[in-house]
Amino acid sequence: MRKFLLFILLIAFNFSVFGQLDSLEKQVFDIEILKTKNYKKGIYMSFKEFQDNNPSIKNKILVKESNELLQVFFGATTNILALYNDSTNKFKRFRKENWGACDGDNIYIRFHGNYFKVSLDGKYSYFEEYGYGTGDNYYDNDYVLNIITNECIRLTKKNITKLLEKEDRKLLEEFENENKKKTKLTDYVLRVNSLYK
Repeated sequence: MRKFLLFILLIAFNFSVFGQLDSLEKQVFDIEILKTKNYKKGIYMSFKEFQDNNPSIKNKILVKESNELLQVFFGATTNILALYNDSTNKFKRFRKENWGACDGDNIYIRFHGNYFKVSLDGKYSYFEEYGYGTGDNYYDNDYVLNIITNECIRLTKKNITKLLEKEDRKLLEEFENENKKKTKLTDYVLRVNSLYK
């Protein structure tokens, strides 16, 4: 009798796990920004607006790099966001708190006060943070944005190991056996994304 009950519990557990995986896959596929190639121009005031491809401020935007000297000597932001003003026919810097923006072709995430282009690769979408730190120290860090949770994960061996632990044990084993892990980080993120297609 005990064996029979254990067998029933194992079957119920498996259905529960597969149901959760199905639910996660549906979450990824139900996100409008991943289903479309017609990105709406404007400013996303929230993460939800980004997911829904529905910026609350709908107008032309411009993301441009700020002056390098200002970045180096005064710590100016790397990229600035400007919103088109219909009455003046000019772009004006947009300073309100927001999640990001879209120019119709590219999507930009606001991260650490700067704007960086996000490539919509799937559940985990890549972006590169760059600029000048203290003095003239240039930095360049790779990240992925979790399209479901809004978590930004820096691409390091440690963080990819954690991500693979949650997403796929087989991929984790492969990653642990890689010789040059640091050069394979993006490849493994893309492989995780392929699990949701």
